[in-house]
Amino acid sequence: MYGEFGRISYIAIKCNLAMKKISILLITVCMSFMSVSCGVTGPASVREPDPSVVAAIKDKDVSIVVNYIYPSTMSPRPTTDGYTLRIKDDKLNGFLPFFGTSNSGGYSINDGGFNFEDYPIVIKEKKSIEKVEWRFEAVSGTETEKITVTIWDNGNAEIFIQPNTKSSIRFSGELE
Repeated sequence: MYGEFGRISYIAIKCNLAMKKISILLITVCMSFMSVSCGVTGPASVREPDPSVVAAIKDKDVSIVVNYIYPSTMSPRPTTDGYTLRIKDDKLNGFLPFFGTSNSGGYSINDGGFNFEDYPIVIKEKKSIEKVEWRFEAVSGTETEKITVTIWDNGNAEIFIQPNTKSSIRFSGELE
């Protein structure tokens, strides 16, 4: 009745429908497997914050030991040199190295790094569920460093320094 071409198109339609059913079945099986393997079906696990970290953040008494340096103009590098930044009683202490480019023509005593000795700071605090972010500035002569310290409740920390005369640099580490 349909001729040879009609019969071929009827077979093609049947094959196309079968392929769609197989595709839907395959997608359903894959999605089910992914949801089980990713833990979507179970309740979310809640990690308890470290009590010593919570106390240190509350008292604003932290010492961060740097284990990785991320210069903005160079490759990241690990460090075991014991670079430490301490914040206590609204004062900043420590030495952090500088790797990067300077935007000023002159030489500065801080070109080898950032040296803070009992430097008074005013902390602007921003909290979330799992971390706290402290922002403050350090000014020395014509140089101003905008500093952001982020501390997670598991003890990991990050220090970001944006100087006005040099390229920015980031450090990661953990509370001592």
